[in-house]
Parts: sequence; C-alpha cells; structure tokens
Amino acid sequence: RRRGRMIQSRTLTHMRYNILRPSTPDGEIGDDTLAALRGHLAADGWALLRGFEVDMARFSALTAQVCRRITFDPARAMSQDNTQMVDAGLGPIGLHIENGNTPVCPDVVLFYSARAAFEGSQTTICDGRAVAEQFDADLRARWSRPVTVRRRLPELLWKRYLANEHPAISRPEEVREEHILQFQAAIPNQSFSLNADGSLDYGLT
Repeated sequence: RRRGRMIQSRTLTHMRYNILRPSTPDGEIGDDTLAALRGHLAADGWALLRGFEVDMARFSALTAQVCRRITFDPARAMSQDNTQMVDAGLGPIGLHIENGNTPVCPDVVLFYSARAAFEGSQTTICDGRAVAEQFDADLRARWSRPVTVRRRLPELLWKRYLANEHPAISRPEEVREEHILQFQAAIPNQSFSLNADGSLDYGLT
C-alpha cells in the first residue's frame, strides 16, 4: 500500500485575525470599516466581516465600493448587476483558488453568505504560497503540470460574460463570432466550440 504524503504545518506567528465587527449601533458598513477592510486586503490579502446589517443590495453596494472593475465567472447566474450566485451543493469543498478556472482572474473576491449552514460553515483561510513552499519534489512536479478545465456554458451566461469582458460591446445581444475570436486571441490557452443550441464548450489550460 502506498504511503500518503503529509505536509507538516508551521505556526504562522505573523498571521493576524482580520475580523471586522460593527463600530456603530446600526450595524452599517461605514467609512472606517471600508478603510480597515482595504488595509487588511493590502497587508494580508483577506478580511472577515461579522455582525453587520447586510442584505443582497448592501453587499452589491460594498462590492462596487471595494472593486474598481467587476469580472464574472461565465458559468454562474447573476444575483445583482455586479454579483453572482454560488451554489456548490451540500458536500464539503476542498481548498481551492477562487475563480481559478476563469479566463480573467480577479484580484479581490467578496462573498456574502445569505444563509450559512448550522455547522461546518466556518471560513477557512489558507496561504497557498506557504503550502506550496513545503511541497516535496514529487508534489512540486505534479502541480507544475498544466491542467485543462472544460465546461459547457449556456448561451445566456457566456454571452453576458463576454459582453462584460470585451471592450467593444456592453450587451449580450451584441455578441458576434468575431468577438469570441478576439477574446480568444487576447487571452492565450483558451478553446471554444459553438453548439447548435447556442451553448458553448469552453476550455482553459
């Protein structure tokens, strides 16, 4: 039986717990919270907001304040003009890079849990670079190989995504085949195949 590999953990003495809580009775996200949030993102790359008065409209407004430009996952449905719904089912989700299988990876990803699970919904923060630095030679070679992700995207979703990312268009109904080819040329390692029903088979390496 093959022995499994184990990566020994190290105590990260420099890690800070960037948990922000309301500073006013109304629980609104004010300028002081925004400043602290931006500071934590710049210094450590993450922050967790707890106990604030929040709904989908407030979260959408926060996204617009934090992000200068919005990019999307082409396979997800929209919940607001600048936010998308994430429904990953009921099973556990392993560590992963956020939006790592999209052609334009964002610098910042914001999440809002409208209804968290009763248990097992804790936020996990992982420094992927620190983990990778502890890989042995075999693991490093394995994870250095290219990986190709393939998905079939419904017509409405991929056209809305392309209209958001292509500089020459702004509405899904404006999308033409030439825009697909231009987007493919602008970002390498993409493949596209249009289907008769309007869906698109998409690959990214």
